[in-house]
Amino acid sequence: MSVDSYSTVRMCPDCAKTRIKLRKHNSELKTFPPSGPLEYIAIDILGELPRTPRGNRYLLVMTDRYSKLTRMVPLKRITAETVAQAFISHWVFVYGAPVKLLSDNGGQFTSRFFLAVCKILSIESVFTTAYHPQTNGHVERFNRTLVSTLRNYLADNQRDWDQYTDALTYGYNCTVNRMIGMKPFDLVLSRTPSPLALQQTPRLDPTASRAQFKIRYLAWLRGLMSTASSNLRTGRERYKQEFDNRIRYPVPDYKVGDQVLVNREAALRSEERTEKNRVNNKLAPQTEVPFPVLQVDDHTVTILRGTGLKDRLSRDRVLKAPQLRSNV
Repeated sequence: MSVDSYSTVRMCPDCAKTRIKLRKHNSELKTFPPSGPLEYIAIDILGELPRTPRGNRYLLVMTDRYSKLTRMVPLKRITAETVAQAFISHWVFVYGAPVKLLSDNGGQFTSRFFLAVCKILSIESVFTTAYHPQTNGHVERFNRTLVSTLRNYLADNQRDWDQYTDALTYGYNCTVNRMIGMKPFDLVLSRTPSPLALQQTPRLDPTASRAQFKIRYLAWLRGLMSTASSNLRTGRERYKQEFDNRIRYPVPDYKVGDQVLVNREAALRSEERTEKNRVNNKLAPQTEVPFPVLQVDDHTVTILRGTGLKDRLSRDRVLKAPQLRSNV
């Protein structure tokens, strides 16, 4: 009887909702290497933050995935129109339109208006998998660094954070990035706007002609690009290896038609999440009712929700649902 009881509990779908903990990593990290500066931009929204006297509650963070150059724009609202306007004014008009724009599936970025703006500017929109921050890892890490740094400045007054964002962005772009081994400004500007970095830029020889200076400058810039590319490749490989080393084997094998449990946060839509969060998360089920699998690839699983909508999720957010045996 004890064997039958153990087997029944182990295969019980209701028990699995509270007993099963999703694996941290089910598949190797998939990288999206950029090919050059200012071509592949990541964009994200941080907030809601304390409202400032200027009415700002959100922070738009834009990062070049190659040079790691970052810009931050405080916002009062995060509608598709305000986000698009900030992106154009503070990035496109300054550095030009990128080839690709990586974002999450937030309504601002998936709206018809924002996609139409990207189409007009010939920008390819790329979206991360829901609740899988590693896809947009650099922006997520920058956000954590930013919040930690802001704490040091704000002390007891949390309502003037938008007065520090420009200075913090400047300092970040003037600091050597561990991934590329140099400062973000080095790869974008002809010189880093910091006295400590002037030795890295080619000095103008008063006896040299303009043609000679151009040749020297282009040679310096090519060397800088080569070094950055090599450091970026090494850093990306190291990060991928560290990520892949945390995979738990054997990796689950999902097939079309399987029933999978979905991480509770990923399973709920925003309006449902607001209602569910009224329940203490420590006592809430860790997963939601099983969903059928419609499509499978190396890194994601597409499920069919009860509403008839399809949703593509990272493999880290799903787990094959146990099935009761027919003779139980």
